[in-house]
Amino acid sequence: MTAAILIVFFIFVALMVAFVVGIARASIHRANQRKIRLQNIRRVGMEHAEIRKLTLEKLREAKQHGAKDAIDLEKLADLRAKGIITEEEFTTKKKQILGI
Repeated sequence: MTAAILIVFFIFVALMVAFVVGIARASIHRANQRKIRLQNIRRVGMEHAEIRKLTLEKLREAKQHGAKDAIDLEKLADLRAKGIITEEEFTTKKKQILGI
C-alpha cells in the first residue's frame, strides 16, 4: 500500500513540476513579447521622429527659398486640420512633396 502511495505521490510531483515549468515558460514568452513590442514602438517612434525632422528641415529650406512646396504643405495641413483629408492622405502627399 505504501508503494502505491509513493508512486501516486511521485506522479503528482512530476505533474506539478511540469505545470510550474509550463507557467514559467509562458511568463518568459510574455516578457519576450512585451520586449519585442517595446522595441517596435521605439523603432516606429524613431522613424516618426526622423520623418518629422526631415519635414521640418524641408519646410525651413522651402520657406527660406520661397518655394511652392511650403505653401502646398501648409494647405495640406489646413485640409487635414479641417478634416477634409485623412492623416494617411496627408502623410502620403507630404512624403511625395518632400521627396522622401
